[in-house]
Amino acid sequence: MKKEMSGPARFYQAIRDYQETQLLFTAIQMDIFSFLDAPATVDMIAERISCPPNKVELLLFALTSCGLIEKHGDFFVNTENTRKYLSRHSPVYLGENILFREKMTSLSDLKERLEETSGSKQQGYDFEELARVTIPEMYAGRVQSFIEGMQGLYPDKNKQLRILDLGGCLLYTSPSPRDYAA
Repeated sequence: MKKEMSGPARFYQAIRDYQETQLLFTAIQMDIFSFLDAPATVDMIAERISCPPNKVELLLFALTSCGLIEKHGDFFVNTENTRKYLSRHSPVYLGENILFREKMTSLSDLKERLEETSGSKQQGYDFEELARVTIPEMYAGRVQSFIEGMQGLYPDKNKQLRILDLGGCLLYTSPSPRDYAA
């Protein structure tokens, strides 16, 4: 459970979190992280995305302040985590998934939705697109952490086990109580 901040700090933190999220979405949309697998200058990035260098510099400094990229001298480069998940060159690129989820769950038009008096049908999700963009997510976190957990629990790869995966919970059935019977 999140510790509640007192006073106006909670509201200012919400604004900062929102701004950081908007920076993340914009950088993914503009494919900034794919250009920063190797160190690059402001001018190099500005040329790649066809934007004025002074504006690109502001974006890069903002991404640096969020901890998404690093600055070394005149060069900017991805953090290891950003390179792994937000560069299109990564096999576990999550950018499309993040943008899809933002679109799917956006509350940007919440006021209009609340004020709407007609019983208009809500737009559905594109499940085919969701399935496509979710594939890397499976390998980025859930599958990898599951495999690592299993390797930690059962380091002997030659020992045969009976395991039942119940979709989110694991039931380990061997050894059974009868294995300990006298």
